[in-house]
Amino acid sequence: MNTRYARLIKNVASSRMLNSIAKQLLPAHVTIFMLHRLEVPEAGVNGLSPVHLERCLNYLCENNYRFISLEEAVQRTLNGTLEREKWVAFSLDDGFAEQVTLAGNIFSKFDCPATCFLITGFIDGNLWQWEHQLNFLLKNTTATSVTVKFASAEQTFNLQIPKAHRPVIAAIRKHGANNAYQIVEQISQELQIRIPSAPPLDERPATWDEIRTMEERGMQFAPHTVTHRIVSGLSDDEQSHEIAESFKRVKQECKQPSNIFCYPSGQADQYDERMFNKLRDAGVSAAFSALPGYLNGPQIASDPNYRYAIPRMTMPDNFDELVRYVSWAQYLYEKFKGNNKRSQSYGAY
Repeated sequence: MNTRYARLIKNVASSRMLNSIAKQLLPAHVTIFMLHRLEVPEAGVNGLSPVHLERCLNYLCENNYRFISLEEAVQRTLNGTLEREKWVAFSLDDGFAEQVTLAGNIFSKFDCPATCFLITGFIDGNLWQWEHQLNFLLKNTTATSVTVKFASAEQTFNLQIPKAHRPVIAAIRKHGANNAYQIVEQISQELQIRIPSAPPLDERPATWDEIRTMEERGMQFAPHTVTHRIVSGLSDDEQSHEIAESFKRVKQECKQPSNIFCYPSGQADQYDERMFNKLRDAGVSAAFSALPGYLNGPQIASDPNYRYAIPRMTMPDNFDELVRYVSWAQYLYEKFKGNNKRSQSYGAY
């Protein structure tokens, strides 16, 4: 966002009078933040500062924002009880150790019912994500390029550019979603680097015991597929397996799992209407994407597909951005800008 507009939104949102008017006029909505890794220097994990997270949660408490779980937000919107309050929800994707233990303890301190979406194959110790395997390979090679073989073509990537793993991951998501792990293994062989069977320390998943401990302290858990493959590139049977098996494992291990789902990556071309229908048939309440926007109360109640592609905002590492994101002014900005493209996207599913 342009700095001038960002400053204007922050200034407008700080007006008590305008805040009071906006609360009465705007539809009920929820700001949902999406977190990934938290910083753990001793384990080599880079991510959001725990100190920053605590500062943000403290600000929200002091300014009368109301924390809500994702599942309750969905239930309230569907039954018409999502009042015009300053709702904020938090979610974490994957199930890394520090997401459950470190973040879980911080959210518990503020009585905030954050939801962690779990890759069940990762938690079970059967795999570690192909994206992270690829990143491991590229961090440990001296090669200047790599050629990736897809079903229909080959593509060569320059490994000397910054963040070289990103275009490779994007290509695999687009051209090889159903056999991503096999493609990464081929890259491993080409680079002559062995992928460890267990993830390194900075990639360690939470254990089911750690998950159950944090569940008792208020954290909620839901599935994020079994293998973290892009679901739009999977067959019908593979999609059904990713849903059914991931729900089965979370239900087996947790006392009160949330009846919601989260797509891997979560961009508009990485899930499809087949998934909507499968989730709906399975009785799943809602599913979450990674597209920017807010949970819109009236829209989730009226649009049968919106509830299976609910947007989330990336948790900012800048405090002023956090203040802006939870404001009514940013909500209006997102609506006018058209960032929340649910209605446009459905036609392509």
